[in-house]
Amino acid sequence: MISGNSPYCRHATRSLVNNNGISDFVTPAVAKELALASYKQVCDSEFKTQNYNLSRIGQEKWVGVGVTAALMSKSVKKGPHRCFATVMTDNEVKSWAFELEKGSRSRLEEEFMISEFVIKILADQFGIDSTGLMQDSLLEGDRITPLEEPSCPLTEVINGDLDSVLVLGDRFIRQPKLESTVTLAGSFNPLHQGHINLLRRSVEKAGLQSGILELTLNNPDKG
Repeated sequence: MISGNSPYCRHATRSLVNNNGISDFVTPAVAKELALASYKQVCDSEFKTQNYNLSRIGQEKWVGVGVTAALMSKSVKKGPHRCFATVMTDNEVKSWAFELEKGSRSRLEEEFMISEFVIKILADQFGIDSTGLMQDSLLEGDRITPLEEPSCPLTEVINGDLDSVLVLGDRFIRQPKLESTVTLAGSFNPLHQGHINLLRRSVEKAGLQSGILELTLNNPDKG
């Protein structure tokens, strides 16, 4: 499942990112926020489809894409013509900076290049051969640079970049919006059968299909 957003104006972009006070909209951070918003749309849609029964969540690949760009316009730009793109899945985040050779393309041609670039990185995510894409359209002054990202969603939580991660087997689902779900919070150090029995009994009592154990980074009751 793939979800994408196309916010064109600043107000539309602010509605999708956590930092409403942003002034520079063409940054790696904004591309990542847009990718997270896109990924969460996929997540919320799947949870609703499965009626929040976590045991029914399959192994389909969920992908969120965020792209932000500053391209050729009627007024001459002082800075580079560039874009930042982020692709987000359960287990990884990949980001790139793409700077186009300035003054060599029309606005339409620059938009086509960005579109082709996004299609290429998406194809790579799904294991589709993309060797033919952009092969003949890149110019000498074009620069595509991979950007370093945390290797694990749990690292993003520890760094404060994410509020939460739902762990389902080998899947890491970022900031899930869970409804009608029993949540048992604790330090679980260690997790024992009593915790599991308590959660199972709570799920049965609530007439639901599944529940989750919430492990908090900071326990307010234990300082």
